[in-house]
Amino acid sequence: MGIVAKTPFKIDAKVNCSTEGTFLDTKINLEYGDLLIVDVDSQEKWSAYGFSSKSWVDANGISFATQTYDGIYQETAGAIRGINQLVDFQFPFGSLVGTVDNGSTYFPVGTHLELTVLRAGTLKLFFWGGDHNTNDGSITANIEVKKAFNHDATIDNSISLYANHFDVHARVHNVSIPGTNSHLNTNIQLNLGDVLTVDAHPKDLWGIYAGTGYNNVNANGLVEDNKLRYGAGLASKSFNFQHGSLIGTLDDGATYFAVGTHLKLTVLNPGTLKLVHWDQDSGNNIGSVRAFVNVERK
Repeated sequence: MGIVAKTPFKIDAKVNCSTEGTFLDTKINLEYGDLLIVDVDSQEKWSAYGFSSKSWVDANGISFATQTYDGIYQETAGAIRGINQLVDFQFPFGSLVGTVDNGSTYFPVGTHLELTVLRAGTLKLFFWGGDHNTNDGSITANIEVKKAFNHDATIDNSISLYANHFDVHARVHNVSIPGTNSHLNTNIQLNLGDVLTVDAHPKDLWGIYAGTGYNNVNANGLVEDNKLRYGAGLASKSFNFQHGSLIGTLDDGATYFAVGTHLKLTVLNPGTLKLVHWDQDSGNNIGSVRAFVNVERK
């Protein structure tokens, strides 16, 4: 397993603003199976209203729960064009957000993120929302990439530390089934600032295309997936993940995020964790993957 040394990147709220479409290009090329780790010091602040001393926040942004920050209304950046249609990506105003597909889809970063890369691309970061004329301040994101990450030993040694586990079935909990009743509801309510960890053992396999060579894959899905990647369609909107991968949502399917075999995420939008198998046809699937879940409350 190769490791790219932790590298600092300065993101400027005035320059690297989502509403202006001016991302900070880290020029870090991520590949399927990499583990991306991003850390930001919570003491570093930036603002959408630099002239107001009360508006400065860390990379987690302004709470969705309160909608305000000392009287300043929380905004969203509005609808942004995805691969097939307009998708309303909603993140806390002033939060650190990332993309690996040049802005077709986005994922929250906040003050800490550990993400199993399920879609190759170049990492870009930016301040969510605001007007670059009134934005001010900057934060430094320290980025580390572990190539071809495999955490067999990690989950073997710490399995007793997880508070919950859930069996996600490839046939039953499938994004291709209309609506979101098919999503596995963990009933775990997450709040702003909580740190969510989800792990699935790399040797825990489920089957897609039963009776074919694609029968046994883990929660990261198919490695070679150029033709089989499932993105279009009503159930998934513009989201595009590896076929056969484990995916999560906190807003009942309005937006999705990759889970794979390992995810550690600072929660920026409160919601209930649901898990789903990413696929286009549930009828020929077999098996399940056990997801181990732990939450560190703020």
